[in-house]
Amino acid sequence: MIRANEDIEAAQIMAGHKNISTTEIYAKKDDAKGDAVALKYE
Repeated sequence: MIRANEDIEAAQIMAGHKNISTTEIYAKKDDAKGDAVALKYE
């Protein structure tokens, strides 16, 4: 939820991960953001 509402770095800090690659495994991407960008430039 933090990654979706803030960014990956905020999710990393809140999760206490040393490496952002760990956060990328556990914090799912927000597909809605990609959809919104696609619609914006359609």
